[in-house]
Amino acid sequence: MQKILYGIDSSEYRHQADIAAQNLVEKAVPLAKIGEALEEFEHKYQDEIIFRGSHVKLNHHNAPEVMAIWDKAMEIMDTYADVEIFSHRNYSYRMSVGGIKKPFISIPDTIIRNFSETQWLFLFGQMLTMINGRMLKLFAIARNFEKFMSLFPVIGDALKAPLGQWRRKSQLTIDRGGLLCCQDYDCAMRYLTILSGISPSSVSSVDLSARMQQLVDAQSESKETAVAIGHFNQTLFSSRSAWSNERFIELYNWHESGEYAKIIRKHT
Repeated sequence: MQKILYGIDSSEYRHQADIAAQNLVEKAVPLAKIGEALEEFEHKYQDEIIFRGSHVKLNHHNAPEVMAIWDKAMEIMDTYADVEIFSHRNYSYRMSVGGIKKPFISIPDTIIRNFSETQWLFLFGQMLTMINGRMLKLFAIARNFEKFMSLFPVIGDALKAPLGQWRRKSQLTIDRGGLLCCQDYDCAMRYLTILSGISPSSVSSVDLSARMQQLVDAQSESKETAVAIGHFNQTLFSSRSAWSNERFIELYNWHESGEYAKIIRKHT
């Protein structure tokens, strides 16, 4: 049974790499300037129109189980988020969030068919961290970076490397929000294992300790390989890259450090 985290704020569990990466974004282009550019950008590219035209909007009548879990996630995280939730046909195990003035969440039907309530809570905790952590403006640019650059080439050029790095490092904070919401370490780590390629039907048999050791052993080799292929510029904006191995190690370290338990104690 999850505990309600009274008075929690995402600033309390932000990953230092996330903070450092956002600082680099702000050095490149002040967020106020980005906000001005986004007004024109959002007017031209309204993702929610696509969602309304091709997705099913969920509510308490057509998806009572899903909406009940969403309500529970907001209760656990002691927050409220005015969002629209959509479902669509897609073979993916990742939810996504969009919009700036009016956030919306997109859920692949694969998740609806396969995930347990605890897994849903992990994902909804991620979504609430993104929404209430004031990340949506930067995510809007990252998700549509090529379009953004076409409208604002000067800003786009300055943002490319720091924004791509922030998009990757922000996931480390988002995973912490997911764990705080589901309050099930095993569930969180197995979800990240699913993102790495293990199917939901067989992920329960994975030895998480052995997987952690495998990733630690491969970490230095992976860094050398990454530099050799020039991954930084080529893959930072790849929507197909979940960077789940890095996230697995970082969430393990955060949990083992005692910081997770400290936040739970502080807010219950």
